[in-house]
Amino acid sequence: MPAEQRAHAAWPGQQQTTDTLRRRALPRVQRPRTAGSVVEGVATIVEEMLPLDAGRREEYALWSAVVEWERRHPPEGGSVTWNDQRALYRRCIAALRGYEPTREPDQATLPHPDAQVELWAALLHTFVDGLASQIMNTPGEVSAGTAAQLLRSLLQAVPADSPATRRTTGS
Repeated sequence: MPAEQRAHAAWPGQQQTTDTLRRRALPRVQRPRTAGSVVEGVATIVEEMLPLDAGRREEYALWSAVVEWERRHPPEGGSVTWNDQRALYRRCIAALRGYEPTREPDQATLPHPDAQVELWAALLHTFVDGLASQIMNTPGEVSAGTAAQLLRSLLQAVPADSPATRRTTGS
């Protein structure tokens, strides 16, 4: 099959699997947070992407199947799951940097004008993927508590001094 046809070919269950992942994860990540700090609120959102319990381990297995299919059949416009995750991490980092939440659903799929948001979103994305892989592939080596601590340490390192913060504080 020519590469062009492979790119358009669809794994019969891919859309259903992607929809299932969104249906399961989106309500959890969109749930209002009442955490005491922005870091804690963001951490509770990002933790939803980590396979810390049986349900999320099942989601990780589904996600892995979609990623493997996309690796063999690269979709036009890039990986849907990767783009969804990057948009989530971009919103999380923007919040840590003092930006208001995006109002338009597709706005977070576009690069953020603050280069630091893009850098830290990429770092967070890579970190979460690696941490999830460790949790799944080396069970018992990284506990849920250790994962939570590592995540919070990374999030606390994100510089909060954004142009938005400087504008609102008068600096």
